[in-house]
Amino acid sequence: MAGVSINLLPAQFRIDQKAQKKFQVVQAVSIFTLLTLILLASVTTAVRIVQNKELQGLKEEETQKEEQVLVYKEKEAALAILKNRLGLINQIVKSDSKSSRVIYKSVLTLMPPNIGISSVSLDRGGNFLTSILAPDSFTVDSLITSLTSEQGFTTISKIDLDNLSRSRDGSYRVNMRIGTQ
Repeated sequence: MAGVSINLLPAQFRIDQKAQKKFQVVQAVSIFTLLTLILLASVTTAVRIVQNKELQGLKEEETQKEEQVLVYKEKEAALAILKNRLGLINQIVKSDSKSSRVIYKSVLTLMPPNIGISSVSLDRGGNFLTSILAPDSFTVDSLITSLTSEQGFTTISKIDLDNLSRSRDGSYRVNMRIGTQ
């Protein structure tokens, strides 16, 4: 009688055993799910920590590279200024030096004696740039009159007043651009 089994246990006990087995299965699945979630959270945290360390290293490297670039930027700016100055000097040297001397002489001879010359230069277009200091407005007026005279217009084609200002002590500062013929 291998096929017959006799169960003498009450029916409620069997139902309780089935419920307990279901509870144990649910508990095992819950523990497995919880352990899987903990594992995934720890892996995600570890990856995030590693990425933050790498990111911090990259930021430090970026800062170092920016400092190196800033050093080169300052050198580049200085070289650009030198290049512009050398180009201007080269252009002035290549230009007709006799015409430069003529304009220098004519402008300097036309200036009244009590005018102080702060700077004199030639721009790329061959214009004579000067910055002068005059003690009063009559001196500025006499300068403009002498530059616009017939004698002045033999070598001067145009006169531009770039700046005219009066200082606290009453002297006048004039920046002018004088064009040559």
